[in-house]
This record gives sequence, structure tokens and C-alpha cells, in this order.
Amino acid sequence: MKKYFWVFPLLIAGFVLALWITPWVVQITNNYANLQNGKEKFEASLEIGKAIISVVGTLATIGGGVVLFLNFRVANQNLEIANKNFEQAKRKNDVDEEKSKKDIKIAESRLITDRFSKATEQLASTNLHTRLGAIYSLEGIAKDDEQYYWIVIEILSAFIRRETGVDLLPSQEKKTSKTAVDIQAALTVIIRRETKSKIEQTKEINLSGAILNEINLSEASLENINFSGANLNNINLSSASLKNMDFSRAILNVVDLSKAKLVNVKFIEAELFETGFQGATIDNSNFNAAHLTTVDLVSTKINKTTFQQVILKSIMPNKDTYFDVYGLSLEQKKDLQKRGAMICDSYEKSWTDYLHKLTLDNI
Repeated sequence: MKKYFWVFPLLIAGFVLALWITPWVVQITNNYANLQNGKEKFEASLEIGKAIISVVGTLATIGGGVVLFLNFRVANQNLEIANKNFEQAKRKNDVDEEKSKKDIKIAESRLITDRFSKATEQLASTNLHTRLGAIYSLEGIAKDDEQYYWIVIEILSAFIRRETGVDLLPSQEKKTSKTAVDIQAALTVIIRRETKSKIEQTKEINLSGAILNEINLSEASLENINFSGANLNNINLSSASLKNMDFSRAILNVVDLSKAKLVNVKFIEAELFETGFQGATIDNSNFNAAHLTTVDLVSTKINKTTFQQVILKSIMPNKDTYFDVYGLSLEQKKDLQKRGAMICDSYEKSWTDYLHKLTLDNI
């Protein structure tokens, strides 16, 4: 019925128009019949003709308006239908697109899960090439899916510790072979990871107890790695950047740290043999209770670093070696100065003032 609602107003308009015209037509007919003169009748006929033409014109105008209105109404209805169809199609397309995205995400998740499972299995293979493939596959997974990122790092860290963390007899220590290729590959993946991710701010890579021999990490960037208790032999870290590192109780034997930059690095109770810091800068670090034997400190700049209870043997500084540290004994300072090193007491003074204030606050 809604489609023909316009018929009723049209019928009513026609009925009203008929009621308005009928009395007028009757009146004109009566007046025309009462005319006697032929000239008057002729003139009246002309007037009647003009009136009829005017009425017809008015009716035609009204009819044209009605037709235009009906055309507009039909066009508007068609537009509404088209809009509804478009909205329905759009909603359907959105639903299909969302479903497609979910299906793709599920498929990708399953694919990554399969890749991860396969890679972890291959990591235990006895074939070197298979293990290498597994290591690089895990690296790709860590880049593709954030939820696997730290899991992969922990797996590779455990792989390095498991493969290297073996007890050596004293007679075997000097015969240690070069670190295996797959261990170097795993270490390389860990070092070149994305250190600026959010998860890196609260995590530390655990390589404690690892034994690494003859590895070239020159110009590498190492951050947030725990090497406590590790055994590092013939490691090249020249021009490397070390930040938030822990070498506590580690053994560093013939480690090249020349021109390296060390920030917040712990060497607490570490043993350093024939290790070179030539041209290196060391800031905000800790050498408390460390043993330094035949350590090259030529042109080394050491700032805001603690050296409490440190043991120094055959240290090699020069006139460009700079110490602004806390904890060196008076004898150690004199020996270093005798060898040409510059000793600054500003950091030690600030530490002494801080400890004095702390003591007064606790009284």
C-alpha cells in the first residue's frame, strides 16, 4: 500500500478541484443563456474560451508538478533501495574481510608454530648444517612474531651455555679449541638482535658460565648480557660497545678491548689476564675485588668507576691513562702515577662525601 500512498492525495485534489469548477461552470452557462445580443454572446464566448484555456493551463501545470513529484518520489525510493543494498553489501564485505584477516592470522600463527617446533627439534641434531639452519630459522621467527622473540633468545642462550658450559681439567684449559661454528652463529644472532624493543628494557640475556674461545666480535654492540662466571679466551672486542654487561667472577684471558666503550659494566671478582684496554673508555663500571694481571691500560680513560679491593699486577698505563675512580689504595695510586697515569680524586671525593652523609643520616 505504501507504494500507492500518493493516489489518495491526488484523488482528493481532483475532487476539490471539481467542487471548485462545477459551480463556476454552472454560473457561466446560466449567464451565457441569458445573453440576447449576438455581440455580447460572442464576447462572452471569447472570455469563456480564455477562462477554459487558463483552467487547462493551470491543470496542466498542476499535472506536470504532480508528475515531477511522482518522478522525484520514485527516484528517491530507488536511491534509498540502492543505499540499503550498498550498506548491506558493505557490511557483508566487512564481515568477509574480517573473517579473511582472522583466517590469515590463524594460518600464519600455525605456520610459525610449525616452523618453531621444527627449528627447536633441528637444534638438537648431530648434523652441523642442520643446527645452523635451525639457528637462522629461529632468528627469522623472532623477527616475524613478537611473542616468540624472547623465547628464541632464551633458547639460543641455553644452547650456547649447554654446548660450552663443560668443566675443563687444568691440563686442558690451554688446549681449548676454537668455539664451534654453530655456537658462534647463535652468539651472532643474539648480538645483532633488536635491543631497542620494549621487552629488552626489563630482560637480561643469560650466558653465565659459557666458555668461548677465539671469537671475533670487533665493533660489535653488546648490551644486557650476563657473562658472569664465563670463561672467555682470545676474544676480539676491539672498538666494541659494551653496555649493561656483567662479567662478575668471569675469566677473561687474552681479551682485546682496545678502543672499546664500556658503560655500566661489572667485573666484580673477575680475573683478567693479558687483557688490553688500550684507548678504551670505561664509565660507571665496577672492578671491585677483581684481579688484573698484565693488563694494558695505555691511553685508557676510566671515569666514575669503583676499584675497591682490586688487585693490580703488572699493569701497563702511560701518560695518557686517566683514572677518576673510587677505591684504589694509596700504594696503588702511587704506583700508577709512577708509571705515568693521571689520578683524579673528584669521583672518590664525591663517594666519600656521600658515604659520610649516609653515616650521619643513620646516626
